[in-house]
Parts: sequence; C-alpha cells; structure tokens
Amino acid sequence: MWHDALEIGLLPLEETGLYCDGMTYVISHVLRIADIPHRCYMGYVKDEKRGDLVAPHCWVELEGDGDWIVDLRLRT
Repeated sequence: MWHDALEIGLLPLEETGLYCDGMTYVISHVLRIADIPHRCYMGYVKDEKRGDLVAPHCWVELEGDGDWIVDLRLRT
C-alpha cells in the first residue's frame, strides 16, 4: 500500500528536531510536491486515559483517503 511507502519516506524527518509546527510545514511541502491532497490542522490532543493535554498541536490529514493522519511528533 502506498501509505507504507509514504511512512518510510517521511521517517528520516524524525531526526530533524523540528517541533510539530515545523514538521507539519515540511510534510505538507513534501505532499504538495508529490501532488497528494491533504490538509494541515492546528488544535489539541487529549489522552483520554491519563488526561494529558497537548496544546497547541499541528498535524496533517490526507484528503479523500479515510482517516489517515500524518503526525511524526505526537507521543503518548
């Protein structure tokens, strides 16, 4: 599946040290060059089990492809 290839291609970005906003920008740029429709989001993430809240947080969602979210910075 092409999502696996996308994941493998993006994994080296984890070593850049970028925060979620910069990482979202770089991932969006890569996807735009590859003509992959997507949207960038900014909001928060809440861990329902522990109650931890991450805000602000940025991520990318692939359009028209179900619930595929690209987020290399969120850690639970």
